[in-house]
Amino acid sequence: MAAPAPARVRAAAAPVRRPRPEAQPRPAARPRLRLVDDARLKAAHRRRRARLVMVAAGFVAVGCLFALAAFNAMLVSGQGRLDTLEQKVAEAQSQYSSNRLQVAQLAAPERVVGEAKKRLGMEPPHGLTYLTPSEAMAKEAGTTAAKDRQATTEHDGNTSWAAAKPYLDGRR
Repeated sequence: MAAPAPARVRAAAAPVRRPRPEAQPRPAARPRLRLVDDARLKAAHRRRRARLVMVAAGFVAVGCLFALAAFNAMLVSGQGRLDTLEQKVAEAQSQYSSNRLQVAQLAAPERVVGEAKKRLGMEPPHGLTYLTPSEAMAKEAGTTAAKDRQATTEHDGNTSWAAAKPYLDGRR
């Protein structure tokens, strides 16, 4: 086995000696007190007020700069939205033009006739006959073409709504 470790002996701590404070010289006699006149008080008040105004002006300036930065950020984000909307409008106008062209092509008479022939087996007529009523038929119906034109036209040449209305609904 190992030998026991020797015990440590503590030496007694010697008291720490502090140097003796040297005698401080006695302060000089205080100056005599005197009254503060109003001019000095007013000057001090003006300086305090000027400092307060300058601090308030600084806060207002910082607030204005912050508001300006916030407003600028709002403008930038609004401009981004505006650009996006303008792009969507341009795309919609392009689509609208494309759709109008497609409708015009689909509604073209040549295409309609071609589809009627091809899908429905229709054929154009060989001859057209227009029917015109005779004067006797017009008298029997109680109207004549000249009378109708005169009744439906006012003095200035415009069609009278009251005169034209009975003919529009099919009754007279």
